[in-house]
Amino acid sequence: MKKEVYYLYLCDNGTLLTPAYMEEVPHKKNYRLYAQEGYMLTKDDEEFFSQVFVSEAELPLWKEVKQ
Repeated sequence: MKKEVYYLYLCDNGTLLTPAYMEEVPHKKNYRLYAQEGYMLTKDDEEFFSQVFVSEAELPLWKEVKQ
């Protein structure tokens, strides 16, 4: 499973989701997960995805399973 870090910034006029980190700006850390070839991502063994955006709190729930 490949992971990319994204930061969610809550601004006065909306939100910004970006891989760029801005020091001293309140943010929430998120991840974009990619399944390897021949695998899918799941957190409940019912729904399967090739890629997903998840919060830092949800990250431990996700796993990769063979197709």
